[in-house]
Amino acid sequence: MSSPCCDGCFRIDKSAISIRFCMDCEESLCHECVTAHKTIKSLTSHQLVDLKDSSAGKVKDLAAKRYCKTHKDYTLEYFCTYHDTLCCHACIPVDHRACDKILPLNEASKDVKSSALFSDISDGLKLVSTSSSAIMHNREENIQRVNKQATSITRSISAFKETITNKLDEMENVQFEDYLILKTKQYQS
Repeated sequence: MSSPCCDGCFRIDKSAISIRFCMDCEESLCHECVTAHKTIKSLTSHQLVDLKDSSAGKVKDLAAKRYCKTHKDYTLEYFCTYHDTLCCHACIPVDHRACDKILPLNEASKDVKSSALFSDISDGLKLVSTSSSAIMHNREENIQRVNKQATSITRSISAFKETITNKLDEMENVQFEDYLILKTKQYQS
């Protein structure tokens, strides 16, 4: 798989391999552009994600989700606890006018990992993981059991076929012997 090119360098007809992705600018950045990004005061607060940790496509998808579906030019910066949804500053006066608690995202997400909901979800995921492991183990055992049964049935059929073939051969031999005896008696008479 090829590495993504730096978006900034690409615009000026240069070719450089990206090492980070800016979630705010929604651009892949090479080493030089990352350095420049960190030195420009207005860009220092931007969130840079290491591309080694995640594929560029996934990072770009995550960045795209940060924009409001209704007001496409605005980022989702707030969380409405009443509606349990993310919103931008343009949504607040329209859709959340009567809502009591609208929090900035950094404040709303501050204690997420220690919350009961996070704990419940984490426990649920562990249960799902354990259950899926048990199901996979059970499935493997079932496959092995079916394979053993198929082998046993095949052997039984082969043994039955051999018994029938032997019996038919024996009957054929008896019939042939009877024929020879009759033929011999007929010539003697």
